[in-house]
Amino acid sequence: MNTVNDLRQALSEEMSRLQPPAGLETRVLQQALRSPAAGVPAYGERERGVRYRTARTELVAGIAAVLLAAIVIGTFAYIRASTHPQPVAPPKHEVATSQAIPVNPPTVMDCPANCSTGALTFASPNVIWAIVEPSAPGPANIYRSNDGGQSWRAQASWWYNPVPFSAIEHMTVTPDGKEALFVAPEWTVLHTSDGGAHWSAFELPQAGQNQGLQTYFLNPREGWLVSPDPTPQVDDLFHTTDSGAHWILAGHVATSTAFDLLHGQLVFQSSSAGWFVPAYTGNPLIAQTVYRTVDGGRTWHPTTLGPLPVTTEQNKPNSVIPVHAAFANVRFFNDGDGVIELQSVADCGGGPNYAQFSCSTYDFYGPMAVYTTSDGGTNWSGPRLIPSAKALDFIDANHWVESGGAASLARTSDAGKSWENVKPVFDNVPARNPQPNLQLIQFVDPSDGLAWVTCPSILVRTSDGGGHWAPVSVPSKLPIGSGGCGF
Repeated sequence: MNTVNDLRQALSEEMSRLQPPAGLETRVLQQALRSPAAGVPAYGERERGVRYRTARTELVAGIAAVLLAAIVIGTFAYIRASTHPQPVAPPKHEVATSQAIPVNPPTVMDCPANCSTGALTFASPNVIWAIVEPSAPGPANIYRSNDGGQSWRAQASWWYNPVPFSAIEHMTVTPDGKEALFVAPEWTVLHTSDGGAHWSAFELPQAGQNQGLQTYFLNPREGWLVSPDPTPQVDDLFHTTDSGAHWILAGHVATSTAFDLLHGQLVFQSSSAGWFVPAYTGNPLIAQTVYRTVDGGRTWHPTTLGPLPVTTEQNKPNSVIPVHAAFANVRFFNDGDGVIELQSVADCGGGPNYAQFSCSTYDFYGPMAVYTTSDGGTNWSGPRLIPSAKALDFIDANHWVESGGAASLARTSDAGKSWENVKPVFDNVPARNPQPNLQLIQFVDPSDGLAWVTCPSILVRTSDGGGHWAPVSVPSKLPIGSGGCGF
């Protein structure tokens, strides 16, 4: 009689009837075979048979005892799990949200008449995501291109109600372009993890109470939201790690006239480290102070950057005016490398005789500069002036592209220390007088980029670093040469 095999058969029958925890049989047999009886040494041929039979008997008894205990424990565990299912614990300090807007199948849009291409996100040389928005309340479509903009496929739609200052600027996507997330102007997070085949919609905390919200997503899973607290001069900071399905209240942040997370740009470089750059200058006229957090946004500390070497600009011959400068952009490419962009602004307030938060118009003829860091923001370089830039795109820590208007383009591969001028060639783009300016430049790598040329608007693409540009289709199916000049 093979006792181990017999017990194995009995155990299998009990497991099929009672459904005890997975792996019970293996654990029982391993435990039994590790028992002292299983390892009794044999001394001599005459005693070996007796000792082996004794060890075998003790082994069987040990297996039976362990088997009986395991079956009893497994039976009670199975009965308890069947009659008392355990709920999944929500995240600590989870806050309530209201109903999200529904995501629907894509709809047919009369785009030449009443819609336009909104957010356009270049995920890779082949994958581009886009949002097409109506000019009046109605359905908006999510589109995806897998061939670099040559063709588009509608993925889903939602009801879009245009409101001022709530345009979709971009989508947060993974490097392969399959997972994407964006925050709709209706304060709903829309997320997909399978390239757009299926979408989930999640409402933001306190979205129904006010419109003063700001969001930032580090990736399509982790993000932060800022909302005004009912207490004056306090911002509430919320955090999610599951694309907005659940939010927790991360902390209350005190505000002042010089610091308010709702009036500026919020950027995180990791789950704990982040930056806030104010959208106003305060006093003096040239902004130099940014704010840093190392605890996920609960506390913030000011950091002073180096002074801008230019304080005036020429208004007309023999006449100068003061330079007003505000932060235009902050971006981190990894835990160490990052940039902060400073740009001239017109009609900028914040001083004693000005209304606060009025730095909203960029002065494209004034100086602009970029601060760089390679140690996560502990130290920043002095400001590097950008030559005649009207649009600047940071591809990575070293490769930048700037457009100075009048069909001029420059690029750098050493973080702005030196620049190479490029004369763009436009293939199959209708002639313009004057020559078209490249607007809203967006490069995904040093070779592949998208841009708009205006009056009328055309989306163009380059695959050689900006030397040659050719039209590509837009998902709204507007014909080449149509569109407005509102850039």
